[in-house]
Amino acid sequence: MSAFSDEATNFLHGLSDLWNRFFKDKDQLKAIYQSNSILIGQSYLDLMETVLNLSIREAPVFGKDFFRLLLIREDLVTKRIDGLYEFDLTPTGVKEFSFLHNKILDPSVILERDLHFDIDLTGEQDLLLFNKSLFDWNDDGTGEIIPGVSYRTVEVLQDDGTITNQRELAFWVPDCQKDSFNLYLNFGYLIQRFEPSSESYRALIQGIVRYFVLGPTSGILVSALNVVAGVPVIRDDGEYLMNVTETDTLRTVTTNLRSYEFNAGIPLRADVLDSSNWADTVGESGALVFSAFEHVSELFQISDTTSNWPWWYEKEIPAALLPNEPKNRRLISPVLYENLVNNPPNLVKVGDPGVFIGADDDGFVPSGDPPNRPTYRHLFSYIVFERFLRHHTFAMEIDKNVLLSGVVPFDRLSSDLQSIVIAGKSAYTFLFTEQDIPLFDDIIPTDYLEYVITVV
Repeated sequence: MSAFSDEATNFLHGLSDLWNRFFKDKDQLKAIYQSNSILIGQSYLDLMETVLNLSIREAPVFGKDFFRLLLIREDLVTKRIDGLYEFDLTPTGVKEFSFLHNKILDPSVILERDLHFDIDLTGEQDLLLFNKSLFDWNDDGTGEIIPGVSYRTVEVLQDDGTITNQRELAFWVPDCQKDSFNLYLNFGYLIQRFEPSSESYRALIQGIVRYFVLGPTSGILVSALNVVAGVPVIRDDGEYLMNVTETDTLRTVTTNLRSYEFNAGIPLRADVLDSSNWADTVGESGALVFSAFEHVSELFQISDTTSNWPWWYEKEIPAALLPNEPKNRRLISPVLYENLVNNPPNLVKVGDPGVFIGADDDGFVPSGDPPNRPTYRHLFSYIVFERFLRHHTFAMEIDKNVLLSGVVPFDRLSSDLQSIVIAGKSAYTFLFTEQDIPLFDDIIPTDYLEYVITVV
């Protein structure tokens, strides 16, 4: 065997040392490769989420992180009456997860949902509920934190201006669903309406945009009212009705693509409840087919000149339209009155539209001398509405039973009615909103006046 040169010998020694070092550090290299694969996977998820967020129909409600850091500070955890320890998840954007780890790789501490904690997303705040105190794990008052979990001490400015030191635990959340508020950042800001991401918020944005873009027809207006009230509408064109199921508290309308849930107190359309329109009963060809943004409930009714005629009978023309007229002259009635002076009393003025001496409200004079029949006319309010206002007004009716039950939040509905629905209606129209439920209040005075009479 020939002798190697010094350069060759150094090269061989270096090569052998490289592989010895490689296999010696394989555990560290394995951790690096695992970390890189997680980062690459997360980058791919972020890319897909960004692409899907270009379309409001395809945008995911919640994003996903393979691992997300969750910091829990001691002063933000409160003990409830039921013995659970509550932490508000809302500011973190974290929504759903099943485990809490103390480390990303090879965790030594794992907290499991339904065993160590639970998540409540039903209220205004998203709550993380622990069975035990993380900052007094032994429950002996010594303040020992949960073993194996990293923590730090941070300075916190209190409301009274003092600074306190608080312990802050660090958990890693695997397979975490998060709310990045993409629906608002990409679409919701256009209507100046912020809400946490949800399917209801997606429907609200789509509904309001359709309302302004397609125009305030009665059908689109009813659908817009449904979405601002948080009531589902059909999402896609061509969905057909499969069936409707009911429980004591819930109604579920199922189509071939998805299910829509309604509170049991919300009335549904008669054709939706009719089983002869269900695909489960008559097959796909005979099923009721929906359009996108079509409303399913009968919570709202819109009446105009082409529907529900004549809805305006016995209604009162709003004072905003006739500010100088008393209430009794603004009540619309189809009753005909004999054309006599001051008939009926205090409801007729000289110069009113439709008031002609010896003629009816169209100016027609009966033939004959004397006339072969008396003349009749309508009241001022009827003439004004029929001739001038009828084609420029519409009425909105809300199911009063639902409104009184509190199923629909009235404060939100009232605000959206002003800021969205009325703002989007045609400029030449007027919206009738009439109180359908008479409100009476008995007032019993408890104060009294004392008179002092001085005799001089």
